[in-house]
Amino acid sequence: MKPSRIHVLIVEDDAAHAGAIRRAFETSEPETVVKVVGTLQEFRQCSVDWPPDIAVMDLNLPDGRAVDGLTYPPEAGQFPVLLMTSYGNEQVAVTAIKSGALDYVVKSPESFADMPHIVARALHEWNLLQERKRAEEALRAEERRYQTLAEISPVGIFRTDAQGQTTYVNPRWCQITGLSASDALGEGWLRAVHPLDREHVARGWHEAIQAPRSSTADYRFVHPDGTVAWVMGQAVPDKDHAGRVVGYVGTITDVTEKKELEARLLRSQRLESVGRLASGIAHDLNNILAPMLMSAPVLREAISDPDIRELVDTIESSAVRGAGIIKQLLTFGRGLDGERVPVQLLSLVLDMLNIIHETFPKNIIAAREAPANSWLVRGDATQLHQILMNLCVNARDAMPGGGRLTLELENVEVNEAVAGMNPGARPGRYVALGVTDTGTGIPPENLDKIFDPFFTTKELGQGTGLGLSTVIGIVKSHGGFILVNSRVGQGTQFKVYLPACETPKDGEKKLKPDPLAQGRGELVLLVDDEESIRRVARQTLERHGYRMIEASDGTQGLALYKQHQSEVRLVITDVVMPFMDGPAFIRALRQLNPQARIIAMSGHQSKADAGHLPPKLVQGLLAKPFDAAELLQTLKQALRR
Repeated sequence: MKPSRIHVLIVEDDAAHAGAIRRAFETSEPETVVKVVGTLQEFRQCSVDWPPDIAVMDLNLPDGRAVDGLTYPPEAGQFPVLLMTSYGNEQVAVTAIKSGALDYVVKSPESFADMPHIVARALHEWNLLQERKRAEEALRAEERRYQTLAEISPVGIFRTDAQGQTTYVNPRWCQITGLSASDALGEGWLRAVHPLDREHVARGWHEAIQAPRSSTADYRFVHPDGTVAWVMGQAVPDKDHAGRVVGYVGTITDVTEKKELEARLLRSQRLESVGRLASGIAHDLNNILAPMLMSAPVLREAISDPDIRELVDTIESSAVRGAGIIKQLLTFGRGLDGERVPVQLLSLVLDMLNIIHETFPKNIIAAREAPANSWLVRGDATQLHQILMNLCVNARDAMPGGGRLTLELENVEVNEAVAGMNPGARPGRYVALGVTDTGTGIPPENLDKIFDPFFTTKELGQGTGLGLSTVIGIVKSHGGFILVNSRVGQGTQFKVYLPACETPKDGEKKLKPDPLAQGRGELVLLVDDEESIRRVARQTLERHGYRMIEASDGTQGLALYKQHQSEVRLVITDVVMPFMDGPAFIRALRQLNPQARIIAMSGHQSKADAGHLPPKLVQGLLAKPFDAAELLQTLKQALRR
């Protein structure tokens, strides 16, 4: 309902403008009481002596600017104020509103004539502001009653409006989530939910609001420092006396410890399964690689053609690399640390370049920039190779249309300033391994997430999101750090800094290998179900002064041993065989001859895996795959015993 009498104060030093406004009110709103003053001082006095319902003020007055007499925010004043100006732009509007004006009007004959309607709209807006202010005050009074209990609650408590927008969280809620109370308001809390849970949580929450109904969910919050907290969240509708939903009240409980215990149990079971699977695979693959490693020296001695000898070297190095990969698989499955030795990264770079040339698309051009005298690093060669492989595969995927992939090595002295900018780094000598592509680049908003486990921008099924998290884990375990530089559309460079060996010369000297141990006609019984291993071992032993008889399983081996017991000087037996396996065969052999010399062979990687053989039952253990030198040296040591 329109008020019967409205008091309007016009603050205008231009008599013509003030008269035009007065006439407009007299014509259309005769019940309106209009008073005109011309200075800022008079306005201030009238605000006390004759407080109006609304004031219309010129921006520039003889004794100052109108903004100097305003109260901010507008609803904090006694009455609303409209500013008038001779020109209109955004800067004027911003200045007026920030100073405490409700709105501003550009002077014109039309605006003077329309002033009664402008004032009516302004008063309506002012009344809405006052109503909202009263409602907010009532809400704050109600919240204070709840807040007293919420402040001391041992669980996180939150409240929302009817649309599900958060309006309050208690201190315990902030402790659990790592967010401040202001960050949680509205749907701000959703930004801190783990990326893998965010869509599911948001969808469930919005469905509960639309129903409306209670909701319960387990999900994760990511703290600003990167730590993750699991919570169990519950919410119920908050209804008024008429049964209308006016909001939601809920709690969250920290269940991180419970989830971690569950995850450890599942991880333990999974790794145990992986370990068992890896152990079985390793036995079969090592049986395949063993003949290659034993055959290479024999072939090399029999071949004079340098090109063919180079092929033999390639076969041998590939078999060694395959054995290293198997060892890495077992290391992962069992959680063992890899062997740390001095490593020349240049050899890994050259190996990786060969893989790129052979397997990557032909539209990707690979190049290297590396000094011939790069320092050594101490590490696990297989893990360092994995760093290169993961970074190069990511670079390949970033260049679907082709491009240039550059592998770089650089000897670097890291000073305290650089080390201080990279957590975990220490001043000293490093070898910098760079992998640079000319691909799509990484968006700035993703740079801080690329090393997070399971973070990936690839389509479903094309990436696990574990590649870079594996890289950062390996680098940190080697005492290094990573720098990333990327520009969208121009490419990305990963630079891995690995500490150089304290004595760079270590490992550079190639010792002349010992001559292969020779036999003196001793008879050796070899028991293995792999025919290829028996055949290559026979050729190796016979070429180096031994005689050999062979059996394909423990039962046949016992028969041969009984037949040649007086001549057999040494028995070599596999551990895993059909019919009678290695441990059973060894125990039976000991009953026949407690003094028998025995060497056990295993495709597994440790004595613990090799059938749980007591050390005193055997004089040696050969871990497949092994080369001829290792076989002959083990035989020589066993015979000496």
